[in-house]
Amino acid sequence: MSTATPTRITAPLPSAAVKAMASLEARLAGRTLSDQLAHEAGTHVRVTPDVQRAVDRFYALSDTIDRVSSRDSHYMTTSEVIDLHNMQEERARIYFQLTAAGMLHLVEVA
Repeated sequence: MSTATPTRITAPLPSAAVKAMASLEARLAGRTLSDQLAHEAGTHVRVTPDVQRAVDRFYALSDTIDRVSSRDSHYMTTSEVIDLHNMQEERARIYFQLTAAGMLHLVEVA
């Protein structure tokens, strides 16, 4: 008689969970998230503090934008809509700064 454990089928993790796990793994390994991403991208280049802050801010803004954007816009106040627009503009500025620095691979998902 076999006592094999049944196989569980699970769905893929949402992208926010994957990012959170990457961030946790990086912290546990003593690396910053941007260092971890550079390592995974194969660059193995340490980034400057400014680039590190930009990457961290980009991901924080992305998470907030995703959360706020998922709400029904009919129930958003005018100030929430303005805040969302400002966050999107800031994220775009950071994206272009990282592009100019040649570090866009730190925020692009393959």
